Amino acid sequence: MASKGQMTGMLGTYLAAAELTQKGLVVSITSRNARGAHLLAADQEYKRTWSVQVKTNSKPASFLAA
Repeated sequence: MASKGQMTGMLGTYLAAAELTQKGLVVSITSRNARGAHLLAADQEYKRTWSVQVKTNSKPASFLAA
């Protein structure tokens, strides 16, 4: 069974992949034990590519209203 931290990390990875896909990129999630990149992304023509490392935090965000 995966720990709470592992589940939070994978949730962040999938959320980041979803956001990049919505912006029109082609995204592939790497295996959990891959070194460095969690996501591989490319534009629709495959002319530009990016490796993405995702950092997640399970603490709720707090914003100060101005």
